[in-house]
Amino acid sequence: GLGATIGVILPYSRRHEYEADRIGLTIMAKAGYDPRAAVGFWERMREMSKGKAPPAFLSTHPAPQSRIDRIKSFIPEAMEHYRASIDQELSPKAGSRSRVGGNSDHAVSRFNISSIQ
Repeated sequence: GLGATIGVILPYSRRHEYEADRIGLTIMAKAGYDPRAAVGFWERMREMSKGKAPPAFLSTHPAPQSRIDRIKSFIPEAMEHYRASIDQELSPKAGSRSRVGGNSDHAVSRFNISSIQ
């Protein structure tokens, strides 16, 4: 019923969202993208959703500020992967296949947050 949904299912879904954020930051960092950029992304998302989001306890997603705070707590771990990725790409063994330089073999499509409306 409603009690199970609000008390068990929704918090469990938010926990999955936090896990997805952490995994996403790790993948982003390993791909050579600075994970600190995620904070600005979610700050823009928060601004765009003002007044449109349901109360946090009724949502499957974390409240925007809670998500930003949690992402900030994941940054130190993600930065370790980012630095390792940069070091690896700058090593002589890496040759010309640098993700940092934007090699098309490793290109990741980037988009402008303002286009999501």
